[in-house]
Amino acid sequence: MGWLDWLDKFWASPDCAKWIDKANKSNEEAQQYYESMLKAGEEKAALIKEKEAMAKRINQLFEGWKDNPEKEYWDNKYPKANISYNAQTFRTKDREIRLSIPVNLFITQHDYQIKQWVASKEAHLHNYPSVREGVLALYKEDRKDFKYQTDLETFGISEEWLFPFQTMKLIELGIPVDCEDRSHLLASRLITAGLPPFRVRTACGTIWTGKGHSTIQFLDDDLTTWRHLNSTSPLDWVNPRMGKTLNEVETMDEMPTTNDRKDVIGLGIKNYWFSFTNYASWNKFENKTSANTFKKEQKKGGLKYIEIKQ
Repeated sequence: MGWLDWLDKFWASPDCAKWIDKANKSNEEAQQYYESMLKAGEEKAALIKEKEAMAKRINQLFEGWKDNPEKEYWDNKYPKANISYNAQTFRTKDREIRLSIPVNLFITQHDYQIKQWVASKEAHLHNYPSVREGVLALYKEDRKDFKYQTDLETFGISEEWLFPFQTMKLIELGIPVDCEDRSHLLASRLITAGLPPFRVRTACGTIWTGKGHSTIQFLDDDLTTWRHLNSTSPLDWVNPRMGKTLNEVETMDEMPTTNDRKDVIGLGIKNYWFSFTNYASWNKFENKTSANTFKKEQKKGGLKYIEIKQ
């Protein structure tokens, strides 16, 4: 039998069919392996791109703000001042002393407990498409454990300002706190989550109804518009200005601006006394009403120990 006859016989044999089937199967497996490697490469490239984008956002949040011309503008729009307040009571064996504390020290973004809170809530701003979306989400999360009570009801004195770690402890114990305590905590959480400090301020003054208040103001992504994030609004409270609960608010555009005259019930500041963030504080009485209401509050006793030095 010649080799051609042998080859014809081989092609017709079951062994040849098995060999061909095995070869085809190997080719399919090789193709599948190639396609899986190609897909893995694409996924890796996409992951690298996503990480690079996240690194860029983190850099913009943590580093880019330092050289931002808008920071220079807002830092110098109002006169800086050294503002101290005899905010807490220090007790010795036989006496009580009111401690004078620079107000900007009440914002404590380096507190590990706040870092843990931000991490546990996955509230870091680089997790969101924009800063304003992250700020709104964090603000809502911050409201979930909100309970309000005046310092007079809690401590028996008109004013007792708390540091964030103290506020968190009272929250843990189910004890309500006052407006300034929630302001200090919210500002600290926002900065810890990545918000450039120049974009958040604790503002103190009188609201449209004439009462004193401490609340939070956030500089929106256009770096022009300041939004009011009220320190004493519970998540389920209906703000007539918005016509819905805070929990139902979907975008930062629905939040009131700081000069919104309709933000009466929302406790927006009308007459400013001073404002501060973690690195500076500012004071400018824009009109006689601001100065007079401040002096009035001082005479009442609540703010009589505040010292402002230009």
